[in-house]
Amino acid sequence: MQFARRVVVTSPHTASDVAAMGVAPERITIVEPGTDAWPHAPTDSAPSVPAAGPVRLLCVATVTPRKGHALLLQALAGLKAPPGLPGPPWPPWQLHCVGSLTRHPATSAEVRALAHDSGLADRVVWHGEVDAAALQAQYAAADLLVLASLHEGYGMVVAEALAAGLPVLASDAGALAQTLPPQAGWRVPAGDVPALQAALQRLISDAALRARLSAGARAAGRRLPDWPAQAARFAIVLESL
Repeated sequence: MQFARRVVVTSPHTASDVAAMGVAPERITIVEPGTDAWPHAPTDSAPSVPAAGPVRLLCVATVTPRKGHALLLQALAGLKAPPGLPGPPWPPWQLHCVGSLTRHPATSAEVRALAHDSGLADRVVWHGEVDAAALQAQYAAADLLVLASLHEGYGMVVAEALAAGLPVLASDAGALAQTLPPQAGWRVPAGDVPALQAALQRLISDAALRARLSAGARAAGRRLPDWPAQAARFAIVLESL
């Protein structure tokens, strides 16, 4: 990168990371990814209605160490019923994990064993990689996107969740603190299992809170740039060279 005339990055946080590597700030341009309009996103006039049954959690991430699946499972394993509610089977949730199970086989084996040993095997569904239509269906069916990453250069799945009107619980790792607006979800310190557990406890048990965050997600999603706009911005950078 030291010899590049221009370096294009996906977020202000990544721009800071690249500058720390010795690239002059004036040679760095930020062009955030675009986001497709989501056909299943509810409108403000017809807000989403919580489905009966378990709260459906969605994690879209390749199963690699950086994505924090083990942290998420540890947090879920420690959830307790709120005062006044019965113990097991509360809390009624199910986690759907979408993302490659072959990118880092050791991590895949580790987190599946962790789910089994923690008594969560019947609550965690590992879908592996899916096509675009299946991914849209997962966003449409979910109640909450959860992402416990230890670093992100942008957080594409968070942007997709906003476009889908889906509330988000994510770590503040890397660019996630910038990608996720506060009205659309909650952020917790990266790697902090107790904080993640407390946030899960609240968001799983409080449908009204999820509904408010969903409205914030829809509003934020409407402000996201689309791919043609961002491709045009990228082309301007190239043409300037």
